[in-house]
Amino acid sequence: MRTGCYFYFGVTQFGKTSLALAHLRDEISETGKRALILDCMPAKNFRTWRHEPDLGACIDRLAAGGHAVYSPQSREDLDNLLKALHEELGPTLVLWDECSIHMPKEKLTPCQNQALRGWGHTDHVYFLITQRPGDLPSECWVLGAEVYVFRLEREPDLQRVETDFGFPREEIKVLPHYEPRIYRRDRRDGKA
Repeated sequence: MRTGCYFYFGVTQFGKTSLALAHLRDEISETGKRALILDCMPAKNFRTWRHEPDLGACIDRLAAGGHAVYSPQSREDLDNLLKALHEELGPTLVLWDECSIHMPKEKLTPCQNQALRGWGHTDHVYFLITQRPGDLPSECWVLGAEVYVFRLEREPDLQRVETDFGFPREEIKVLPHYEPRIYRRDRRDGKA
């Protein structure tokens, strides 16, 4: 059973969303928790899935115990959903695709901070995916149980994973498809 926040970084089409989705499905099977997918782009991975039309419908579906897919319309819309998750809804698995879109680069919003730091009080599990780890606020790293680093190409992203996780940029720039390096708070060897 997973607890906390899990991050998946990498360029598009290298397996980060597929791995996060596999982890989400495993958790649904193991725990029976409901799931929320935040489809921020929206992405082709979730194109065929039923999307809730608005925030109220999303919250209602989750409150009834169902799984939901939702595309937040703004940072405020997302914050309102995170607030409802934290304050009103029971344990939920949250896959947040392209999380850097609605996350400020400098500092998490108060609702994002409360939701991500409060996972232990709510029994939520967060799977956060982005192509651009260099665009995330550094305070995120105290939250992460595991970080899956797939191939990266942008200099700010390579700098971030080298400085914060100890993975050499030259190694990360040439990682093959579906072969991430894994950082765990208790291990830095990159092995699964």
